[in-house]
Amino acid sequence: MQREFNRLKIKDYVSTLSQMPYESELEYNQRRIATILNVPIEYIANLPYSIYTDYLVELKNIEDNIRGFRVKDKVKIGKTWYKIDTDIMKITAAQFIDASAFSKEVQKDLHKFLAVFLRPMTWRFGKVANYDGKRHKEISESVYENMTMKDAQPFLVFFCKVLQELSTHIGTYLLEEVEMIVKDLQRSGAISSQSTTFQTEMLPSGTTSLI
Repeated sequence: MQREFNRLKIKDYVSTLSQMPYESELEYNQRRIATILNVPIEYIANLPYSIYTDYLVELKNIEDNIRGFRVKDKVKIGKTWYKIDTDIMKITAAQFIDASAFSKEVQKDLHKFLAVFLRPMTWRFGKVANYDGKRHKEISESVYENMTMKDAQPFLVFFCKVLQELSTHIGTYLLEEVEMIVKDLQRSGAISSQSTTFQTEMLPSGTTSLI
């Protein structure tokens, strides 16, 4: 199954995660395995239960395991090379905001989430573009149509950890952003330190008021 999984495009993988309301858990997992093996669901449904459960365990192990994979710093998707931003403490504010938005339903929006961390290159060793939110849709569509799970799998697991980091750092990040805005306004004379108060409830859980 590993070979078939590696060849799977993200659009096909995402389709296996979309459980229909009328499907039981059994039907859902049968459809996922059938999609990956590129066989009719009836074929999986008619397998001996012991073989079916072996496939199910193997699929879970593949999804949860990145052994044999290496997180690269660049990847080719379609005809374009992309630099991959794996350090969330160095991403731009726009990337941070977009990643936070798409992380809410990361399975359904996997291609959109990954696209936030991909910046186009002129060629494999060429110039790297700055993050441009206006190109995000174009890049995410290319990821959806062309990226294989062989390339996506390391980042799928890696960015699950990124999601945890995002939730940890978002309060600190927003706090620092507000502090910078306040300091800029104070320097320009637009506000005074005495006239500026921030209530704790306005900030993310776990942060405190600025003044």
